[in-house]
Amino acid sequence: MAGRKPQNRENSQEGIVLHFDENLGIGILRLRDGQRVRFTHRQIVGQGFKILFEGERVRWTGDRVIPLRPRDGEESETETTA
Repeated sequence: MAGRKPQNRENSQEGIVLHFDENLGIGILRLRDGQRVRFTHRQIVGQGFKILFEGERVRWTGDRVIPLRPRDGEESETETTA
């Protein structure tokens, strides 16, 4: 699924990571509306080894988790949209 674009931003919500088990590659996040969502490492947008940290801000598109922290050599989403 490389190159697949996330769904429309209008349907996405910000949330925070409650838990991510890097050994199992599964996690739980809480959306702003209080809903809890389970996800797997395959749903995390990015390349290479994917890991999220407790308390990290993310965007949930309904099928993808987009980290809102900058990666090495990249600008954060807030910097590119500001």
